[in-house]
Amino acid sequence: MTSTTLLPDHITQVFDRTLACELSVRDQDGPPVTMPMTFLWRPDRWEFVLASGIVVRRKLDLLRRDGRVALSFTHFTGSGLADPPAVLVQGTATVAGQVFAAAGLEDFWRMLFRKKPSSRAALFDPEDRVGLRAKFYWRARVVVRPDRIWAIHGEPGHQKLERII
Repeated sequence: MTSTTLLPDHITQVFDRTLACELSVRDQDGPPVTMPMTFLWRPDRWEFVLASGIVVRRKLDLLRRDGRVALSFTHFTGSGLADPPAVLVQGTATVAGQVFAAAGLEDFWRMLFRKKPSSRAALFDPEDRVGLRAKFYWRARVVVRPDRIWAIHGEPGHQKLERII
């Protein structure tokens, strides 16, 4: 898929207005490991950007070992969306070879401040930026390129699966 591939409005609304998704990666023994992640959808580049803290490296190690991932969008609290579909993205992740603070992740931070304005105050709190907590701000940029996107409509037991791409 390319940046010229258009997604239906009900999918772009989920990506634009949802704060977090669930990232699933394969553990070295095979079962998936799932964790919540804040994300940025970049339709102009056909990619999701995730910023993962470097303090707990397991997630990054798993992504480097096997880049096959799934992003699921199932929690819409605060999004303002009325009855959105659950969305599953299957794709490939790459982890940047360098570590970033604010510089290098400007697009990600702008999105976070737009979706969750209260995060701006926490990010710029001088007390949080010193000592051990300062390491929280060092992040690895993870890019996920979608291969397939699915939407699941309806209530449990009466759901309809829609292949988007």
